[in-house]
Amino acid sequence: MKLHERLARVLALRASPTLKIVLMALAAHANSREQCFPSIPLIARESGLNRRTVQRALHTLESLGWVAVARRGYRSSVYALAIPTIQRSGVQPPPCGVAPPITVQEQHEQSARCIACKKRLAVLDRQC
Repeated sequence: MKLHERLARVLALRASPTLKIVLMALAAHANSREQCFPSIPLIARESGLNRRTVQRALHTLESLGWVAVARRGYRSSVYALAIPTIQRSGVQPPPCGVAPPITVQEQHEQSARCIACKKRLAVLDRQC
């Protein structure tokens, strides 16, 4: 996926500006396999955010399932992007002949991670 496609997906998400800017920084560094490994200080420098704010945003993105993190000890972590595809109406298009579309939040509620982060989603919805 090309950079402008990644950025368009990020901009379409219903998320706080902090989450979007961190996700955009990751998207800018991603390779063709949707992976990148920028350091937290680099993301902080490029985004203009505090290092601790970047850490919290990365943790939130990981809990939402939008970024998978592989920690590598004293080296920078590897981030695999999983930015959801969202239409302007906020729903995903259905595959041919499949059930009607559901929202990203409905999709998340059906996932295994939902129980652990319902509070976090409520906070994100209030911020939007």
